Amino acid sequence: MKKTIIRAVSAVLIFSLAASVMSCGKSGKTRKIKADTPWYDTGVVKAELGVDYSRQIFSIDSQLAGSDDKNLIVVTNGHYYGESSQIGDLNKDVIATVTVIDKETGTTKKTIDLNGEIAFSDHIFKSSFKNGTVTLHIDSVDPTNGNTRIFDKDIDIETGKITDSKEYSRGNVDNGDRNFGDRSFELGDYTVDSAVIYEDGGSYVELAAYSPDGNAKRVELKEAGKALYELKSVLPTGDDKALAVADSNAGLRFFEIDLVSGNSKALDPKEYEWIDTDGLENTYSVNGETYYTTSIGLFRLDLEKKNAEQVIDFSYCGVSRTILEDLHVADISGDSFILTGQHQEKYSLSTGGSYPGFYIVKFIKAEKNPHAGKTILELYVPDEATNNKINEAVLKFNETNKDCFIEITDKYRTGSAGNKGYDGNRDEIRDIELNEEMEMSIRLAMDIINGEGPDIIMNAGMLGLLNNSSYLVDLSPYFSDLDPDKYFTNIVDGAKVDGKLYQMPVCYLIEGICTDKANAGASGVGFTTKEYEKFLYDDLNGKDIIFAGQAHYFAMVFDSMKDKFIKDGKADFTGPEFAELAEFVKKNVQEKAGDDYGENSETAVYGNFRGMIDYFHQLSNIRGDFVILGLPSSDGRGPMFRAYTSAAVSSQSHNVEASVEFIKILLSYKTQEDLAMQENFVVNKEALRKAGLAAADHFNDPYYDDIYGRDNNGQLKENRYRFSKDDIDLLENIILSCSCMHSEDQAVSIILIEEMPAYFMDQKSLDDVIKIAQDRAQKVLDERK
Repeated sequence: MKKTIIRAVSAVLIFSLAASVMSCGKSGKTRKIKADTPWYDTGVVKAELGVDYSRQIFSIDSQLAGSDDKNLIVVTNGHYYGESSQIGDLNKDVIATVTVIDKETGTTKKTIDLNGEIAFSDHIFKSSFKNGTVTLHIDSVDPTNGNTRIFDKDIDIETGKITDSKEYSRGNVDNGDRNFGDRSFELGDYTVDSAVIYEDGGSYVELAAYSPDGNAKRVELKEAGKALYELKSVLPTGDDKALAVADSNAGLRFFEIDLVSGNSKALDPKEYEWIDTDGLENTYSVNGETYYTTSIGLFRLDLEKKNAEQVIDFSYCGVSRTILEDLHVADISGDSFILTGQHQEKYSLSTGGSYPGFYIVKFIKAEKNPHAGKTILELYVPDEATNNKINEAVLKFNETNKDCFIEITDKYRTGSAGNKGYDGNRDEIRDIELNEEMEMSIRLAMDIINGEGPDIIMNAGMLGLLNNSSYLVDLSPYFSDLDPDKYFTNIVDGAKVDGKLYQMPVCYLIEGICTDKANAGASGVGFTTKEYEKFLYDDLNGKDIIFAGQAHYFAMVFDSMKDKFIKDGKADFTGPEFAELAEFVKKNVQEKAGDDYGENSETAVYGNFRGMIDYFHQLSNIRGDFVILGLPSSDGRGPMFRAYTSAAVSSQSHNVEASVEFIKILLSYKTQEDLAMQENFVVNKEALRKAGLAAADHFNDPYYDDIYGRDNNGQLKENRYRFSKDDIDLLENIILSCSCMHSEDQAVSIILIEEMPAYFMDQKSLDDVIKIAQDRAQKVLDERK
């Protein structure tokens, strides 16, 4: 079946390339921002919630209880760190407030301190607001016996006084008690609470639907043979009916609910594949319409027309989408929208941990778009959510560039009407990943060829198929003056393919084998196959730390040496290096990966090391002359790196120079320093060193003794490792030893995974396998020219 996929893909690429020959330049029309292109002026407020930030906070959670014409009501619950074990003293460490915020300005009008009313063992798991009263729904654990109580407390926001308190029995809807559970949904005049009920043989979802008069109906969501374990959303559909979306062991399931009778009916999931259900975790319903947010923007759901209309594109406002993607709709009034929610700034070595804040963002539609006349450059990010510093770079570009405007595209969002299976061993999971990566590579390649692709592609370093002048611009001429004293130019050079730079690394991880330097081969940065074989049996007792079966193992070591086998679009597997890798794998690697990832080794660890935390963790474990080495190879080469944050420019970009200017912002010292301080390895040497020294000082604090004082098996060591400037010097040398970027050509890897087992299992000679694999690989490469 996989061969069929490869050949079908090849045919599609041939057709696309043929179509591109008939076109000249970018066939897609240049889009410009019009004066009436919707733009939203925004006001951003981090709310004052009456929390004492001079005290160390253990936990904090803020939630919007509701709103009225003038106010937003926010409930905050959590704990400060405290030293006393006395119950009375513990209660002094409670964070419990109700905050009344002016809807127009975002300023705090009043904070009601509930310390003394909410005990240390109480948890406000949800809240609601109606007719001037806040209702707190509370789980309370009796510390003397562990028994749980459930109750409501009503608070008048004018007086700040508790007006009612009522205890309930869990789930006894028939007796009028509230069914406290996982989620609660407001559907016009109805309130729907949910709970997952587990029973022998499976699970289902139970709802309590409360009508405007306070009466409750029990609704059971069940489907034969399906175990439901989470309710994602309940959406109003009119006429006292709703649509429930639940997760199950068979993917997402959909149910029609009658809120009056309590009846439910399972629906065909195929009818709802168009819904991006990731956006339905938090919805807002008003006047029969449902709104929700994603990382891209604000959407209005139309179940009747089966579409989701984008109301606000987050590219067309002045707020970082890093904040906006954590917020949800709180209020809608004409062309004015309010989003609120809890957002935590990304951890930074310069400030340590930061506490989440409650943000209020008001959108007001502007009369005219301030960027009218600019050419739109589409930016695509595969994971659909960019790093906060990348988002800030987009804002900076849009504010400063006079001719172009970056718009983050959502046309590659896939929706989520089902779950992708990632269960299984390493080989099976990698098969899924390879096919997904190849499918996305092909889709992007086809769109670029047809003039419909994005101008800038972020974080596609793993999509090796794109590393071709048919798809991407060679960035080398634009960055030929990078100073090796200021930048790790070996990282930039390591990303080149046949001397051309298609993907600019911005942040990267180091992929290799962590061990004592004494275990390294003669090169000092890696192993030859013979050296690794000796290390495997002498030092690792025959238990490989690279947990993959033969075919996938071979694809890995092949990729680390791909420059030996594929040059200038020509595949040549006939050399001695290919045979050496094949013989090594056949002799030393198990046929298939196990169901787990093996046992931890005190001698060495294979993995991906993304930032200072990963680096320091292994450094503290090995405690020797630490090094990260490359995979077994014919020449003992160093480790690879993965550019998990990278930037590329489409060969048919509407403005290559402007696209490159954006990449230059990403490589500027300010952006590189910010990224480095947020636990990223960066290409700017000074920025990485500054972050490294800050990390050494930060993680030497006694607070981290428990983290860096344990070995790979979790056992405490007598004396923990202390980090110093020398460790940062060592890290710089490790980075300088990196040999190439891990940018896998998924089509070639799949061919090798399919063909090499015939040699490993003695079904064919190596020469016969090479002939077939090389021929298939060459056909794939030829089709890209």
